[in-house]
Amino acid sequence: MEKILLILLNVLFTFFRLFIAFLFLIAAYLKLNDFQLFFVRMLSFNIFDFYFTFYLSCIIIIIEFILGIWIMTGWKLNLSSYIGASLIFVFTIGYTFLSSTQRFSSCPCFGKFLTTNSFETWIIRNFLLILSLVIIANQKFFVDIVKKLFLYLLSKK
Repeated sequence: MEKILLILLNVLFTFFRLFIAFLFLIAAYLKLNDFQLFFVRMLSFNIFDFYFTFYLSCIIIIIEFILGIWIMTGWKLNLSSYIGASLIFVFTIGYTFLSSTQRFSSCPCFGKFLTTNSFETWIIRNFLLILSLVIIANQKFFVDIVKKLFLYLLSKK
């Protein structure tokens, strides 16, 4: 029974990992596909000047693409998981600050493909942050807790 539970947990973590990687890759592709919209949206935040915003927009797309590939392939999974969670955390904090100061009402995360309001974007980002933290916690700690909980629940029947 424990082996089946471990297999199911590994399948679940692999699904989470591939889901996060897919979202990073799709976000990078959609931002690159309509780069002008993404750049103008970044410029409208009025945080940095024109040239720095242009380079930052390019760097964000490159990092999201590389990170999506790393997470999908599992290459340096610890490092890529920490970088991904950190990136989502920084984007969440930045987005929360910008939406609280009413600088914008929708997120350019997925270009024209998906337009969300402030609350929906905040929920999505926190959900992705939780999934990223679950991927990081996959290093034995989370597996042991879930296994003990599952065996405890089975012993109660």
